[in-house]
Amino acid sequence: MTRRVAVVAVWILTVGAAFGASPAAAHQSPPGCSASRLSLEPVADRTEVREGDTINYTVELTNIGNLGCDVSNITVRLYLPAPNGQPSNTFQTLTNAAAYPAGQQKITFGPFPYTVDTDPGVDAVGARAAISDGVLHDPVHSPIDINKPIGAVLIRPSITIDKVGSMTGPAPAPQDVTYTFTVRNGTLPSTPGDSTALSNVTVTDDKCGNPTYVSGDADGDNKLDTNEAWIFRCTLTHPLPGTYTNTAVANGENILYGRSVPVVSPPDTWTVVLTAPPVNPPVNPPVNPPVNPPVAPPAGQVLPGTVTQAPCTLTTLNSPTVRAGELTTVRVRVRLGSTDVAGRLVRVTLPGPNGRVLSARTNSSGVATFRVRATRSGRLTIRAPECSDVERLTVRPARRVTAPRIPRVTG
Repeated sequence: MTRRVAVVAVWILTVGAAFGASPAAAHQSPPGCSASRLSLEPVADRTEVREGDTINYTVELTNIGNLGCDVSNITVRLYLPAPNGQPSNTFQTLTNAAAYPAGQQKITFGPFPYTVDTDPGVDAVGARAAISDGVLHDPVHSPIDINKPIGAVLIRPSITIDKVGSMTGPAPAPQDVTYTFTVRNGTLPSTPGDSTALSNVTVTDDKCGNPTYVSGDADGDNKLDTNEAWIFRCTLTHPLPGTYTNTAVANGENILYGRSVPVVSPPDTWTVVLTAPPVNPPVNPPVNPPVNPPVAPPAGQVLPGTVTQAPCTLTTLNSPTVRAGELTTVRVRVRLGSTDVAGRLVRVTLPGPNGRVLSARTNSSGVATFRVRATRSGRLTIRAPECSDVERLTVRPARRVTAPRIPRVTG
């Protein structure tokens, strides 16, 4: 291909010398011509790319059309993408001071390979082909300058995992705990098609091994699409008292143009606390009967002034990252002293002057679970009527997703 382009360029220069490349010529060439039919087209072999992918650019030139004039003295340059995703200030000169007569069929320069290497946050890469200093052999010898950009969307494959256990404890050992893992394709930008799908998706857990896929592949193509959530599950027996923290990650591959890019999720954990099983009561009652501990009032009831209540605390269990516009699971534990409290009302107030209030009651483990979707950034507050504690979470701004537009300019 390179040898062919070089031979054509020599031929063009020879033809240019025949009809004259000087703008000082006073005649039309060919006689009767009146317009520029010179066309410049940059071409890329792919429109979606990832870091490390290679784009092969070519540049096509033609001079075909009704009443088209000869063109002389043109310089053709190609500007490849810079790290910021825009065409760089440096260029490759494809031909210099060349002539293209009317009727010239397509000439192709290239290919010119470019390996994608951009700054963080860049979501598209662009190149540019340009013609400068050309002279059209029309009656007034008009100047010829053409710029043609070409772009490609930059894909950043990613995957996320959300792990939930069937209990947290404290509970007496032994216990069978079922863990459920929700895996999603977090690739941005989310464009339709297999190019952003993830293949060979698996889940690994440091204590549960390889959890089993349950459901989620809606179209049955064995690929995790951007609109799917896959469920994996495993059950593990914790036989002895102790604190058990499992860590899970999701793995996959983004395969595009035959090149595989591995993706690994941030780890997600779940903790279960197990205590020693209860001991049978002694046969002989104690000499002095035990003093009954203070009894916590039902939800919403005020203690008498003479009764001392154990301290009530609120704790967020899963340290979630809350972002405006995204659905997030928030789990809150309510305790009186060191004891989990069931059936207590917990409220979550979303950011804003008229923030929405969500309510839920704690389960047998003292845990209330919320599915939160804030509409704006700010502070999310968590309260329970019996607690003086207030938990606060920061709601981050919504992710910014810009759909790049590939400019089209006609030469």
